[in-house]
Amino acid sequence: MAYEPLHVDREGRIIEELPCSACGHSLRGQSAGAACPGCGETIALSTLGRAVCRVDERGLLDESLRCSTCGYDLRGIDPAGACPECHVPVGQSLEGNLLRYGDPRWTKKVGDGMLLYVIAISLAILLGIGAALLRIFIKDAAVIALVTIVAQVVSGIFSIVALWWATAPDPDTPLTAQNRMGANIARLCVIPAIVGGGAIGAATPFATSQQGQLIAMMLQVPVGLLNLAVAIGLLLHLRELARRVVDEKLANWARTILWLNVIGAVLGIGALVIIVSASAVTGLPLPSPGQQPAGAMLGAGIASGALGCLGILLSIIATIWMIVLLFKLRKYFPAASRAASARETFRTAGR
Repeated sequence: MAYEPLHVDREGRIIEELPCSACGHSLRGQSAGAACPGCGETIALSTLGRAVCRVDERGLLDESLRCSTCGYDLRGIDPAGACPECHVPVGQSLEGNLLRYGDPRWTKKVGDGMLLYVIAISLAILLGIGAALLRIFIKDAAVIALVTIVAQVVSGIFSIVALWWATAPDPDTPLTAQNRMGANIARLCVIPAIVGGGAIGAATPFATSQQGQLIAMMLQVPVGLLNLAVAIGLLLHLRELARRVVDEKLANWARTILWLNVIGAVLGIGALVIIVSASAVTGLPLPSPGQQPAGAMLGAGIASGALGCLGILLSIIATIWMIVLLFKLRKYFPAASRAASARETFRTAGR
């Protein structure tokens, strides 16, 4: 395997001749985490997973780097050389798990999964808006329940397939060496979340009694937690993929979106718990949309409404950022697939 570390100085500036993959502008002297001054394209796309390698004026490693095999400190070693202890190439410690070395069929599948997940998110939003409008104009509970089930099935199938593709394990890396925690969490929770959400959505129109409405609202809490687990798992997985293309900015972005999802979900669940608890304690009915809460429910209604609105706002922001993150991260995968295919063709031809 030919390793190609990206040589930078102590300030993180590129010290080798490197053309921008988009416009051809020389990137020498630019920060490895910046954008091309010629066209504004991120430099990480031009390096496509070449690990940043800080070297001194002699071209030797100028940072502490542990050998991935034996743990030897490789500072002062030639990046093109081998570990003095176990003789494993230094490049393996720098680039052993980068996206550019992935199976081309796997990189294509993951990239397609990301695109499909964006479609699934957009479809779920459109179907949710359609279902809400339907409840306004149609009062037949059976019709509303049927439409809700159909919408959940359609968006659910898209979401499950997209998630399975986007979180597919790397066939070239042993499962024990992959950080699969996020992917496994998302896969484990997505089906229960979709089934639970569909069941509650279909049953809610028939919950006309006070007790039935309370039960339906409280059942939204575990479903909300399952959806939160799916989002957290996917974002943890996307963060790992961002690190494999050496884009720490996108990795940090994934962490920010994760916390926005957590805070938004906590606020939403908190709003639900407040209003349901107040109704259960006072025995007063749950306020209908547009209706002024009565008596002792007024304070709970104000608090619940404020928390709910803030939670929805944060969730909307997190969803938009998630879509942008998926698009930004996905653009690396077609290029990685082509690069991997080219290396595979070259290796086969050389036999």
